[in-house]
Amino acid sequence: AIFNRISKFFEKYFSFFLFEGFFIWFILYAVYTFPSIFTFFKPAEPFLIGFGFSSNEKKSTRPTPHAIKLLKCEDGLAEDQPPIVSNDNKDEQPILSKEDIPETFIIAENGNIEKAIERYQNTLNWRKEIKADSALETPHPKFFICKQYYPSCLHGRDKLGSVVYYERLGGIDVEMLKKKGIDTKLLLWHYMFQMENLWSNICSSQEDRTTTILDMKGVVMKDVQGEVLAFVKASIGMLSSHYPARSNCIFIINVPGWFSWVFRLIKPLLNEETRSKIRPCDASQYEEALKEWINDDEIPKEYGGSSK
Repeated sequence: AIFNRISKFFEKYFSFFLFEGFFIWFILYAVYTFPSIFTFFKPAEPFLIGFGFSSNEKKSTRPTPHAIKLLKCEDGLAEDQPPIVSNDNKDEQPILSKEDIPETFIIAENGNIEKAIERYQNTLNWRKEIKADSALETPHPKFFICKQYYPSCLHGRDKLGSVVYYERLGGIDVEMLKKKGIDTKLLLWHYMFQMENLWSNICSSQEDRTTTILDMKGVVMKDVQGEVLAFVKASIGMLSSHYPARSNCIFIINVPGWFSWVFRLIKPLLNEETRSKIRPCDASQYEEALKEWINDDEIPKEYGGSSK
């Protein structure tokens, strides 16, 4: 009788644990053997670290002016892609004081000088690693390819006099960018290149701000995963960390019904001030919302204005 009970116990439970163990093993094996299948669940940190984010290594740098001469994008077309990371010059970091800190970093930290100094030091380290101070002097032979498959532009000014930046998220074509030799790291460099041009040449004052229009027309759920999601998170992280307190308002227009779910993934990357400036608008709302903020003759025709 005892033997029969033991037999039934193993027959009932052992097969269950055997199946569960095999199922868990199969999932782990699949994740590590076929990672591309599970890119939606993978975080963006590999891209962030590869571009100078989340690095604990202390690198030396000195405060340097951000006003850099802009070279024509056609120059140096035969050159290779610009370098991303620099590991030279490991002297000790200079001690920063309040006078060294740009006003926008103090604003971003709500007047906390200690945090502003720490944040700015991190930014100086980041700029040193990716050679941001010499970015506009570095040939960018794939500039126009990036613009074609990652469409963005500056167009007009808002009612406060701030430059308006447009970005068509639905126009990002990752596959074509790959075919043209542009990976996520280089696309992030291109994004940084544009920010350097904006804040060094077009809006060089600490008082200057921008209004941003992010157009989600044409974006479907399958687009917001893998490398696209990684790029969006990394670019937002870059903007929030290293170009802080620069936005007047951020319109996200033509938002689909599932936008709120994706926004929950991006929201933790933003500070409270930035989150308060974001205004999502669906296709029926955005024209009226834009005209409250930007004059009609400064809005492109494709977005309901009269500007060419």
